[in-house]
Order: sequence, then C-alpha cells, then structure tokens
Amino acid sequence: MDIRRFGPGQRRPDGPPGTRGVSGTVIHQDARGLVTEMACERRALIAPHANPNTTLFVIISGGGFVQ
Repeated sequence: MDIRRFGPGQRRPDGPPGTRGVSGTVIHQDARGLVTEMACERRALIAPHANPNTTLFVIISGGGFVQ
C-alpha cells in the first residue's frame, strides 16, 4: 500500500508552459493514466497542450473548463 498526502500544503504549481493559477499533486500514476488533485485560483489557465496519458482531475477548489 502506498499512502500519499495531498491537499493544502502538499500542492505545487505545475503544468505545461503558459499555465497560471493552478496547483496540484499527483495522487496516482501508472501505465493506465494518472489522477491529479488540483486547486484553481480565479482566472486560472492550463494552456492547450497534447497529453498521451488518460488523466482524471479531482478539483478541490475553483473550477473551469476542459477542452
């Protein structure tokens, strides 16, 4: 069993170039995809980009749109 901490104090600003106002933590990752816990500030943006992985976002605070 792998226990991972996530939430406030565990998040890091991350994302592709052009991303702003988003912080998160990878909760799980394997060959099938990844699960990321995220918080979005007002007017947060993840720049459009390609990603070969299946990704599930768990948005803890804030919100937005996925394209």
